[in-house]
Amino acid sequence: MTFPSYIKIDVDGIEDKILAGSERTLKDIRLRSVLLEMQSYKPDANKFMFGLLESSGFSKVEDFGLNYIFSRP
Repeated sequence: MTFPSYIKIDVDGIEDKILAGSERTLKDIRLRSVLLEMQSYKPDANKFMFGLLESSGFSKVEDFGLNYIFSRP
């Protein structure tokens, strides 16, 4: 099985739960980029997701309103 280089997560309100269950995948350096939709009404979940992605080695590179692209430097 091939490991993903890019992941898009757009699932209407449970993005934080999906990311919480994917820590091992997020920390794998083969994953280069994550496109993530965040919900404006869930600031605590958004803070958690930003923190998890940053602690996994990602930086925010693009901001499209509620959609963000994170990439490894």
